[in-house]
Amino acid sequence: SINAEHSNRMAQLLYNEVSTLGVKVMYPVQVNSVFVQLPAEVWHALQKEYFFYDWDEAQNVVRWMCSFDTTEEDIHAFTTALKRILESPRTT
Repeated sequence: SINAEHSNRMAQLLYNEVSTLGVKVMYPVQVNSVFVQLPAEVWHALQKEYFFYDWDEAQNVVRWMCSFDTTEEDIHAFTTALKRILESPRTT
């Protein structure tokens, strides 16, 4: 469907954008989901701004989903927030 094609295209855009940030994508992006591995403090900080599920907390893997109403602007805003969090000083 057109909605599924759009969702999948937005997931590919999300993958392309987060890949430039050095984020580890765990699986090939074939549909509307992107699974990434992030330090826990990074994804916890990002969850304060955006809703998404942790997928495998032991491995620090989260799942980001795109839908029929996800826009390119949504993807850009999300990746901008992620970049800001990744670049902010944090304790390890």
